[in-house]
Amino acid sequence: MVTSEDTVKFKHFMNSDKTDFNRSKPFYPMYYDRDHNYMKDRSFWLSLLLLMSAGSYLAAKWTIETNRWLMWERMDSNTLDSLPGHHFHNRGGVLI
Repeated sequence: MVTSEDTVKFKHFMNSDKTDFNRSKPFYPMYYDRDHNYMKDRSFWLSLLLLMSAGSYLAAKWTIETNRWLMWERMDSNTLDSLPGHHFHNRGGVLI
């Protein structure tokens, strides 16, 4: 048997839920990942991030090692005479 108190409680429950019910819904349909493709997506982005990080590291390392190689070439006394003059700056007899 339903009493008047139950009716008041039910009305209160229905009215308190109204704001949640009338809340705006997303305009796109819900995506259900039934095949668990999220791991493919995560592994793709992780591998892309690692590949880009490795490429950046190798590019920076290549620049450093190329400059080091050129430095050793300039410091070699055998090739000092054959290098063009614009490689040096003479400050009081000291080649920089």
